[in-house]
Amino acid sequence: MLFHPYIVLEPNKLESRDVVYSVAERCRRENLQILVPHVAGYEFSKGNPTINWRKSLREIAPFADLVVAGVKCLDLCRDEWESGVPSVTLVDLRASIEFRQRLRRIASGDESAIDELLQGPGWKAMEESQELWSRYDDHKSSLVALCNCFRRPEYETVVNELRRSRGQVVQKITQWLRSDDGVDFVAMGMVFYGANSDAARRLAGSLSVARAFLSYCAALALHWIAMSGLDTANAKEVTNDWHDLEYGVMGALSADLITSDGRLRDVYKAVRDAFEC
Repeated sequence: MLFHPYIVLEPNKLESRDVVYSVAERCRRENLQILVPHVAGYEFSKGNPTINWRKSLREIAPFADLVVAGVKCLDLCRDEWESGVPSVTLVDLRASIEFRQRLRRIASGDESAIDELLQGPGWKAMEESQELWSRYDDHKSSLVALCNCFRRPEYETVVNELRRSRGQVVQKITQWLRSDDGVDFVAMGMVFYGANSDAARRLAGSLSVARAFLSYCAALALHWIAMSGLDTANAKEVTNDWHDLEYGVMGALSADLITSDGRLRDVYKAVRDAFEC
């Protein structure tokens, strides 16, 4: 399949000068761009927002012309479920123009661009997002419920294979996502979210955001089942897995994802490899 021409970096990587410079050089060689997912704004706003936004944007600011801002993953999914057609782009053009303008100001030494962002109307939405993501127990319960879906008899084979083959978890999840059962699971998920059955089938067989999103959800649950420990896992740690979803989904649809997070890397690779069949 023809993937979108972007490289996605998780937040920690945006703070590394060496990583950013290396990715920028690759973008120039391969005619790619650096995609900053919508959820990154929340990640930058943890702890001390002023410090974190500066640390996160300072290194990519010199490469403003290579940077684009992503559309919120669920917004793209909803459009696809309604239209039955895969998204043409992952990028919010208007937000990208504004983001690049701020990065150019930062690169020139004018970091008031960050202060304006944090004091503007968008900050209220960011505060609301922080409140939502702080419901750690709710997010853990959502993942437990998703894992429980795989207790049904039709998933017994894949669950048993995963538990027997911990050294091949990524490969086993990829194989299942490619299988008829995996495609059916993804298509049924789309119908649950409002797509008609024909649209769901089309999207489940294409390079769609909806397919990547539901494949990632399934792969995340299967990864936890294979490695075990969800029952005793810290709810905040589990919530971080949901934060990572948008990076994994956008990365799976793009040229690459740069991350050092083990579970994010595994789940992203399983979904990405499923697209490459």
